Amino acid sequence: MKIVIFDDNAEDLKSLVRIIERWGEQRNCKDLIFYTYENISSLKFSFPETQFVDLFFLDIMTPESSNAGFQLAESIHIANPNANIVFTTNSPEYWSNAFEIFALHYLMKPVREDKVFKVLDYVYHSPSKKASPAAILPGNRQDLVIEFDQILYIEAKTEKHQGFAHLTDGNTQEINLSSVSFSGLLENNLSDDFAQCHRSIIVNLNYVLKYDHHTVTLRHCSREFNIGKNYRNAFLGRMIDHQKGLRSL
Repeated sequence: MKIVIFDDNAEDLKSLVRIIERWGEQRNCKDLIFYTYENISSLKFSFPETQFVDLFFLDIMTPESSNAGFQLAESIHIANPNANIVFTTNSPEYWSNAFEIFALHYLMKPVREDKVFKVLDYVYHSPSKKASPAAILPGNRQDLVIEFDQILYIEAKTEKHQGFAHLTDGNTQEINLSSVSFSGLLENNLSDDFAQCHRSIIVNLNYVLKYDHHTVTLRHCSREFNIGKNYRNAFLGRMIDHQKGLRSL
């Protein structure tokens, strides 16, 4: 498992490394690899080498900036849209900001070993490190099998019961909605990580960058989707439940 740690405080960084090393010893994790950084420029320079990192621990505040970790997170999401990001900080006041950009966790310093262990266990045993579950979607000639984590959002068109699965790599796959309703597609063909925000849009909650009561924006997607009035309560409820699942770590 590849882990990036950014902290401008050398002692805090070493302490976290020791905790992770103890976790690796107890779990008999043989593939534990660290990338440690004490300044932002060196981490940003290394983004091409860290695209396949499993977990990022980012300190939020530095002497130069009170939100350095958040700025890093935005850059990391561009290079690695599936990144698992954990913020570490001395201050509780940024908690809500962290989850607006869909952080995996928010740890107060000095970080507790049991909290770090839970995060590491979650990421190490997550489905993304094994065979990813897949959606079976109706195609025009045959069913399409697409891994859930490859689907950014699904869009329904009114013409000829047509739909499109928009993927994280920028490609699209055409789907046939003549034999299934859009709500039926959500309930029967997709996982709980998906929610309908509009009569023609289903989004993958794992890629939500930000949202409010009226709009939702996804990572590596320039479009901002409206949340339909008839879908608002259900969507926001599903969004909150999804976030609670991550915060319960």
